[in-house]
Amino acid sequence: FSIAVRHPLFSASSLIFGLFYNGVLKNWKAFKILAGLMPFFVVLSCLNPIVSHWGDTVLFSICGRPFTKEAFFYGLNMGLTFVVMIQWFMAAGCVLIVEKFTYLFSPFFPAISLMMSMILRTIPLVFNRAKEIRQARQALGIKRDIKEVNAVFASTLEDGVFTARTMEDRGFKNGKRTSFLKYSFGFWDFTMVLLGIALCAFVIYGIHQEFFAVEFYPVIKAEKFWENTKETGVFAAFCLFALLPSVECLIRK
Repeated sequence: FSIAVRHPLFSASSLIFGLFYNGVLKNWKAFKILAGLMPFFVVLSCLNPIVSHWGDTVLFSICGRPFTKEAFFYGLNMGLTFVVMIQWFMAAGCVLIVEKFTYLFSPFFPAISLMMSMILRTIPLVFNRAKEIRQARQALGIKRDIKEVNAVFASTLEDGVFTARTMEDRGFKNGKRTSFLKYSFGFWDFTMVLLGIALCAFVIYGIHQEFFAVEFYPVIKAEKFWENTKETGVFAAFCLFALLPSVECLIRK
């Protein structure tokens, strides 16, 4: 929804709820990444009006090229959308771990779920292995060179062969698939899913009715949806939907 709807207030609310959810999950890495994204956010906001000169309101000129207010706010909104997207993906990565991903999709897509779980496992494994090899070479007084990369990939490929042989010895693809994880789906989970679907339906209805319409060119026109009861209700549904994961997490704690 944050990507589909470009209204600044909509994006700002999504960012607040995304940060709150990461705080509930104690995913402090998301806040560090947010601080690192601030320079990118500023650069993107200022770069768009330098490249794009659309808009009727000229603030000043750079080398004879107009710097328009509309292009600046469009770049600002693009940067905000990017930051919001990163925050929610950080939260999703913290919640939807490899084991949960495999448990959800292996009954329906066993080959794809296995491949995705191995890919997701390999990425942090490569970084950790590279760190270990670098520290070992530094302890031996060996300078950094291309051999580090060779050692990392060789070690990763060896782990892949070892994993394949282990799976074969344990009877992979023979008999019914089982899982070492046992999750339960109770009444509370069913209620949360129904509530999430209902809120999604409200938000989709609002997007279809263009309640959150915004235009940047040639002049900025943003829908004042807080002046209409129905539109305000749809926005409240979005806020509740964005807050739903945090509420569910706090209740379970």
